[in-house]
Amino acid sequence: MKGLLYLAILILLFSCQKKEFSKFILKDVSYTYHQLGEGNSPIKGDVISISLMISSHKGDTIHYVPDFPYFFEVGATKVDSIFMFMKPQDSISFDVQRLLLNKYFKFYQLLQSDSGGAVLHVKLNDVYQNRENAEIEEKKLLSIRELKEQELLNILLSTHANDYDTIEGVYRKVIKKTNGTSFAYGDELTINYKGSFIGGYVFDNTFLKPRPPSFIYGKEYQLIDGIHYGLIGMKEGESVKIILPSRRAFGEEGSI
Repeated sequence: MKGLLYLAILILLFSCQKKEFSKFILKDVSYTYHQLGEGNSPIKGDVISISLMISSHKGDTIHYVPDFPYFFEVGATKVDSIFMFMKPQDSISFDVQRLLLNKYFKFYQLLQSDSGGAVLHVKLNDVYQNRENAEIEEKKLLSIRELKEQELLNILLSTHANDYDTIEGVYRKVIKKTNGTSFAYGDELTINYKGSFIGGYVFDNTFLKPRPPSFIYGKEYQLIDGIHYGLIGMKEGESVKIILPSRRAFGEEGSI
């Protein structure tokens, strides 16, 4: 299965300025600065907005949703407490154990393993002492993002609308049909796919891996949410192209 994820155009999140030094903020969390900000650090109970990317130690992207506004209350867990170390406009990379991240973030690709470490790339955009103000800003940013997505989606489908079926807000075009066996909820499936954003950024490509992934159809956190709808009625050996608006791909919190 080849999946094409529809999202906003790829935007570079993190500064390339070189002010690098490494220290330990906690016993099992080290960090590296990329850009120094200024102002007051958040305190327990504050809500922060951040830009976020998670990569492996080899530099492979594990989680990245371009231009997505993440909002978190800080100080409740070990993971979000590390953000209390930052100041607005800081860009920092944190080296964190994957098991710890998996207890906090429910990103599907991150959840594929509990072993080893991962690098959490964070830019602290703003700090809110008032939760209502944070919620207003979050809704505003998500609305702007969705409008931009819809504009791009309309352009993309303007000449190809008849090629796609629509299932629960998911656009699907069957590329190859077969007389293979149909599958049902709870079946174990093995698939190959290439996932990219509409700007061309490829975030995952199983064709380049030693073996294709297997998952239980319908089980949470094993596959991007909207892909389940895109696979409805498919048969063994078939190929499909799927376009997912980001809400269908990553949910309300940008989970991938």
